[in-house]
Amino acid sequence: MAIGGDLSGVRSIVEDGEIIVNEKDGNLPIHGTADTDVPYEESVEMDEKLSQFKVQHEFPRVPGGSHCLEDDAPAVRTLVVRQAMDFVRAQMS
Repeated sequence: MAIGGDLSGVRSIVEDGEIIVNEKDGNLPIHGTADTDVPYEESVEMDEKLSQFKVQHEFPRVPGGSHCLEDDAPAVRTLVVRQAMDFVRAQMS
């Protein structure tokens, strides 16, 4: 057992010596388009890489969304939580 849980079966996508993503059961990079902490374009690139390597994922974009969605309307946060829960449920079935 590794720190953080059982990592058996995890596959890494590495490009130019840098780990892009460790993938076991799926990936859900949620990103606000107005994020000032992490450039939105980085998630767009990750989405392209996940697709290229056929990693199970979804990429919910939050138009005008901030970094942690703390500045966004409750309705926006509720929608994101629902999308995340739907993804988790699909991964568990």
